[in-house]
This record gives sequence, structure tokens and C-alpha cells, in this order.
Amino acid sequence: SSLLSALLGELQKVEGDIAVKGSVAYVRQQAWIQNASVENNITFGEGMNARWYNEVIAACALQ
Repeated sequence: SSLLSALLGELQKVEGDIAVKGSVAYVRQQAWIQNASVENNITFGEGMNARWYNEVIAACALQ
């Protein structure tokens, strides 16, 4: 995103200020899902924890 590029100093600033205290790190992630059910993609075959499972479903707007 432009925000990330600006924070990393990779985007030329036209106006305004950018302040970063400390260091900045960026870790790129590759999104992937297993060829399995939504439940298995969340639990990875481990035992079902209904509270945690429902929190993940809600956080991902999958309800």
C-alpha cells in the first residue's frame, strides 16, 4: 500500500511530514488456504475449541 511504501521511505513525499520513532519492519505474507473445509482451515485438524473458532469466524466476517 502507499502508506507502507511511505513509511519505508520508498514513496516520494510531495508535502507534509513523516515521523517514525524507532525502527520499522515489514514481513510479506503469502495468503493461502488448504483444499479443505473452512473449519479445517481454522483448526488445522486440531481439536475444536468452539469459543476460539467462533471468534475467528467473526474476525474474518464469515458468519
